[in-house]
Amino acid sequence: MASEAAADIVPTAPMQLSDEDAQLSVEAFLHKTCDGLVRDVLASAESASNRLRASFRAEKASILSAYDAAAAASKPSAASSSRAGAGAAPPGSLSATGPGASASADAAPGGAAGPAGGAATEAKAAAPAKTTRWNVRAKVMSGPHAGIDTVLRPRQRRLVPKFGRSTGQQFVKNGISLPEDDEVSTTHAKLEARGGAVWVTDLDSTNGSILDGASMPPGEPLPLPHQCILRVGQSDIHLTMEPAE
Repeated sequence: MASEAAADIVPTAPMQLSDEDAQLSVEAFLHKTCDGLVRDVLASAESASNRLRASFRAEKASILSAYDAAAAASKPSAASSSRAGAGAAPPGSLSATGPGASASADAAPGGAAGPAGGAATEAKAAAPAKTTRWNVRAKVMSGPHAGIDTVLRPRQRRLVPKFGRSTGQQFVKNGISLPEDDEVSTTHAKLEARGGAVWVTDLDSTNGSILDGASMPPGEPLPLPHQCILRVGQSDIHLTMEPAE
């Protein structure tokens, strides 16, 4: 029986260790393994935190855009209401009666009961709300190019504002050129206007970009806060959104 039981036992392969690990004591090996696990957990936590921040900023930008649109849409309605109130007879006044008075009221242009006035009021109430157009003031606060202060126009599609070491037109005319910052990629990041908001994207730069202290995921557009600090290389750039004239 013992020999049959022994025959059923399948030997397992020993753990393969590198030459370096084989020289370690058990305590040192466990310490090294735990350090690796901790680094993996921290990296996963940072990635999840960045995704949550990006989601929060996107929701915030969507809410602000909807609020601006609703506020703009309510202005024509308020103006129409005030005009309609001005055309109505004041309380306590004597109102004219009879066919002549009715015809006069119907024919009055812009009156409360006039067809032309009603059509104009409906047209203004149905007019779509204007989308806010933004410029972005950029001030370089640190690094070799500290002192640069310029206004970027992200709504220009042919000349999208970009940040980088390049001295091309997109960086000089409507962007930030940082040729002396060795930690900045040639084409590092960009701004673009979409849906009444401004978005900032790290263009797979070598050293990455940091927005308000959080690492930006490469290639993923993030909504630009109304005031923020964008760090590219050694340069901290203070960005402020301003309504375009």
